[in-house]
Amino acid sequence: MKKRRLQPIGFLPSLLTLGNGFCGFLAIAKIGDALMLLPGASGELSAATIAAFEAKITAAAWLIFLGMVFDALDGSVARMVNKTTDFGGQLDSLCDVVTFGIAPAFLVKALLEHQTIVQGLGTRHPRIYLLVTALFALCAVLRLARFNAEHEKTDDAHDHFAGLPTPAAAGFVASLVVFMYGFGESELTRLVPGLGSLDVRTPIVWTLFVCSPLLAGLMVSRVRYTHGFRALLRRRKSFRALPLVLLALLLFFLEPELLVAIACVGYVAWGVCGELARRARGARGARDEDDEDGQLELDGDEEESGEEDRGEGEAAPRARPGGAPFQRLG
Repeated sequence: MKKRRLQPIGFLPSLLTLGNGFCGFLAIAKIGDALMLLPGASGELSAATIAAFEAKITAAAWLIFLGMVFDALDGSVARMVNKTTDFGGQLDSLCDVVTFGIAPAFLVKALLEHQTIVQGLGTRHPRIYLLVTALFALCAVLRLARFNAEHEKTDDAHDHFAGLPTPAAAGFVASLVVFMYGFGESELTRLVPGLGSLDVRTPIVWTLFVCSPLLAGLMVSRVRYTHGFRALLRRRKSFRALPLVLLALLLFFLEPELLVAIACVGYVAWGVCGELARRARGARGARDEDDEDGQLELDGDEEESGEEDRGEGEAAPRARPGGAPFQRLG
């Protein structure tokens, strides 16, 4: 049996893809280092230990975003240098499993298990936490495997995704973690008195717990999501879009954690709202078609009845007032 030889690969795109995988591995390592600071024993933890734990978890979240940058660049560079290969696609999916599947799932599991010690959220349920986060990671694997099986190499095939992309699901998790730990030191809390005293960590941790299976379901669904990076770079924009982009850049400079959280959560919600709107329009269109079909049937029945009436009138000519029928002259 003749073995297939590997075709020449693109050096630079492969390096960018491996950079994505390295960011995922480093994020997992940071989470592991953070867990080493919390040995799992109940009791009070020092402020220094808590600060070190939060710093490593935040670094892991930012590393996931750095992996998203590498993931966005490798495909564009490969098409730019005309080095799109099957090897590159498979390598990209394997690195995505690490950075956008395992790393965010491990991040949520670490927060659910050990933030309960830090914040006193109540009784821990490690098996439930394991089930929820494992579902997220396994659905990310299924999402990437389905993408490879249904992959088309045309440019138009990449304008939309069938299901939530794994980088978007990971970005949802990482953005809330970054916002959670950066909220107390943000400029917004300095501008609004009393806002910094709000406890956002407890609701965000439980939001991650509830949303993790929902994100898993969206990844393996057929909900349509726009390719944000391609839409931003390839499509022509009106002049009014330029001030909005500049405003977003200024907000990112002032409040990066808040803007990243709004963008990631908004992208996930936008796809769901768009799918609901399309289904509503489809149901309304189906009702309108049924109404039109019913109206056409009614009009057809009226026309048939009218033709029958006219036929009967022609068969029996009208009579004069005196009783004799009209006769045609000529």
